[in-house]
Amino acid sequence: MSLQDKDIPTDTAIVSGQDFLVDSTLKVPQLDFKNADIRDVFNALAKAYNLNLWLDESVQGKVTLHLVNTSLNRVLEFILQQNNLVYEKSDNIIKISKAPAPPPEPLKIAIIDSFLSVDLKDADLSEVVRILVQQGRENIVVESGIAGRVSGTLKDIEFEKGLKALMMSNGFLVRKIEGVWHIDRLPTEQQVPRYKGVYSVAYKDKRLSIDVANANLSDLIREIANLCNLNIFTYGALEGQVSAKCVNLTVDEALSYLLKTSNYTFRKQDQVYFVGNKDLEGMLVAELIQPQHLVAEGLLDALPQNLTTKATLKVIKEQNGIMVQGPYNVVQGIKEFIDEMDLPPAQILIEALVVDYSKTAFYDYGIVANSFGLSDSLNRLEHYYPNIQLFSSGKNINEKWFPRLGIKNVGKLPDNFFIQLKAMEQAGKANVRSRPQLATLNGQKAKIDIGTTQYYLLKTETIYASGQPTVSTQVSEKFQTIEAAMSLTITPNVTPQGDIIVEIHPEFNTPQGAFDPKVPPTINHRILDSKVRLRDGETIVLGGLIQTIEDETVHKFPLLGDIPLLKYLFSNRSKTKTEAELVIYLTPYVYYGSEGAVDISKYKEK
Repeated sequence: MSLQDKDIPTDTAIVSGQDFLVDSTLKVPQLDFKNADIRDVFNALAKAYNLNLWLDESVQGKVTLHLVNTSLNRVLEFILQQNNLVYEKSDNIIKISKAPAPPPEPLKIAIIDSFLSVDLKDADLSEVVRILVQQGRENIVVESGIAGRVSGTLKDIEFEKGLKALMMSNGFLVRKIEGVWHIDRLPTEQQVPRYKGVYSVAYKDKRLSIDVANANLSDLIREIANLCNLNIFTYGALEGQVSAKCVNLTVDEALSYLLKTSNYTFRKQDQVYFVGNKDLEGMLVAELIQPQHLVAEGLLDALPQNLTTKATLKVIKEQNGIMVQGPYNVVQGIKEFIDEMDLPPAQILIEALVVDYSKTAFYDYGIVANSFGLSDSLNRLEHYYPNIQLFSSGKNINEKWFPRLGIKNVGKLPDNFFIQLKAMEQAGKANVRSRPQLATLNGQKAKIDIGTTQYYLLKTETIYASGQPTVSTQVSEKFQTIEAAMSLTITPNVTPQGDIIVEIHPEFNTPQGAFDPKVPPTINHRILDSKVRLRDGETIVLGGLIQTIEDETVHKFPLLGDIPLLKYLFSNRSKTKTEAELVIYLTPYVYYGSEGAVDISKYKEK
């Protein structure tokens, strides 16, 4: 390198107060070195110009230069300046050594109100950690043998987030154990790019917090084992990557979620964890799941098929439980599903009142002899003619009650309802057919049957051809049965709002007329199907089951009572027409158990 076309810098090296190293009048006609050792260059100049030079061991390096007709003083200053060297003169001895390093600038780290700000460039890790501990309220330790440099710029970020981001961006692993932050190097250099984004695992109060992105599954489980001091055995290599962000999970919950979508599972035995492929026989677990409020046998059909196909289930009736065998995550999935459904079912008490309201019209017309001898009991109503009686009843029911008995009439009955009903029953206007009380669980059917079995004699005559002028017959007799009963079927369903949807199916089979054991009786059928929505304790009134019976009685004088036109003078006719309407009053009540056993608001919300 030649400097003949360039000015030699005029800046002087660091000295001890002298202005010149050597006599400024000394000239160097020509100086030419190429990649020469700097110590050899100084030695050559010392011999050529009788200089006393002392070189410190720190003086090292190579020199390449070409100088012509330059003062010796400028030559020495140039070499010192280009190689960061300083000199000191003591009498006529020149001591040359390496220039001391400038004092480091203070690290720009600030923690204000738990917010971190840093501006670092190639700072020492241990020094960064020391200042962080001094300024913050967190305890941070660097694992033994871990060192390195830290660079990064952050401004007003939460301390925890900032620490993780700063350390992980420089290739360090951050984890929190029992309130203390630990800084470690990632396992291998090959794994650094994989964790370059986010990798944080913390364990405090027996709870795990994980924040990882594309982390190696095997390494993550190993890290959890180290943090939590677990005994873990792994069968085969765990392949794949996982991304997760969770806080305050138990170890079992964390492992279950991390392995849920993989081909691996785990089981726990005596505080030892075994991790391996789901298909391995040794990885299966068995657990008896016992619901607290529901019947175990009825839960099998409700379980999702994707869970039941991966496990073996058997109902244990004696324990009201389901024995489940399968991979741990499948067993846990079934357990969580049952826990979600295992709520105390609502019990519905249903009060039903079945009433037959009747309206009877009685007509008696014609000529009756000795009519003044009739009992006073027949003279209860108005008499339009001494020999004609008009009897009617049920007027009060028609005017006051029947308009209220339509199927759309839903509401509370008046407080004096039963008093009025009792009065109507005594007057023969109402007949309480049944007053059952039923109880059932939500969604389950309740049914009551009340009735009698009637028998009648059935005679059968069979004719046989005998080939003779006369025929032979055979008569057989047997008793047949016919049911005359009332049945009421009710299926209630409680909605989340507390309303009750009730399916009602009453059926009434009653015989008509007096029973004759020789003749099959006529059975009247009255059936109703209805579905209504009620509130707890509200009454629904169902009507419209109407039955009409007409009966006519004729008293006449022999022969004369059959002559056209004249027969009305020699006969007396009485006609009775009865209309009966069957009305059902239905009142459901919801019951959840003993007082305070169930929080109704939380139950409905769930």
